[in-house]
Amino acid sequence: MSNLRPIIILLMAMIFGIIIAFSYPAYRISAYIALSACTAFFIRGLTQKKNELFPLILLFFIYGYLSMQPYVAPEFPSDHVIHYADGDKWIITGVVEGKPIKDGDRVKFILNAETLGRNTPVSGRLRITVSGDVPDDLSAGDKVSFVSRIKAIRNFNNPGGFDYERFMAFQEVWATASVYGDLSELFEVLENKEIRGLEKFRRKISDLIEETGPGKHVAILKALIIGEKNEIEQDAREDFSQAGIAHLLAISGLHIGIIAAFTFIFFRRMLSSFGFFLWDMWPRKGAAVLSWFPIVAYGLLAGIAASSSTQRAVIATTVFFLAIVC
Repeated sequence: MSNLRPIIILLMAMIFGIIIAFSYPAYRISAYIALSACTAFFIRGLTQKKNELFPLILLFFIYGYLSMQPYVAPEFPSDHVIHYADGDKWIITGVVEGKPIKDGDRVKFILNAETLGRNTPVSGRLRITVSGDVPDDLSAGDKVSFVSRIKAIRNFNNPGGFDYERFMAFQEVWATASVYGDLSELFEVLENKEIRGLEKFRRKISDLIEETGPGKHVAILKALIIGEKNEIEQDAREDFSQAGIAHLLAISGLHIGIIAAFTFIFFRRMLSSFGFFLWDMWPRKGAAVLSWFPIVAYGLLAGIAASSSTQRAVIATTVFFLAIVC
């Protein structure tokens, strides 16, 4: 046991807990009881200076199990929009979350619901699809109101098919709504939020890319620089896929790794030119610390909040730099 690396065993236990959560999702109370017992045994082992690895393994297993409960067995509050699903039409009011995605004559976005009808307060997120002449300036933070029927998300139950219900659950979305027809009567933007901060900077970069002229390169540059892939035409996607390089369109480890490598080499050479930093390997450690900031900046620019591949790459690079520093 002494030759094994405990972190590997602990991570395997956590992964196993995540897997078990999908097969046996509704045992939250039992898991919390087991968590309390394992914590007590682990603390007792620490006070007695014993190597209590088994309770720690169980703690990671239970953590993996409980981390999936909000998605596989959610407990909705009484005012959640899911309780109004598959019923009558409502006047739905809420705030747009994230950048709306255009798909032909349709626009899709996530809505943080606030009220139904005239004054019924609600909570929860909805996946909204609007067909028709949607305002071009619709953006994150805008408050909108429309008439639609709320529908619970369900799968088609095709064997081996894509689990759309689980996919949306991981985005904390359990219901959808669609708007089509005469939008002048059905859809209204109540309040436009002024675009500020990072989103304003991303818009400026998007405008600069568009100034390079019409062509397929505009959408591809937006995907590579600011992570906006929705404007890439289908034939361009197929070309990248047939060439085996479709992964380049999603900002991930390759893109983050290139920036990490260049910034690390640059800062290490820069710090090496100062004699003070040559003690105790500081050029290497300092370069790791300084390189982390461009990585995070690029991740934010690329829309890290909506991209799991970017999140993984930034986290992995951060762990690598921490290993150098520590």
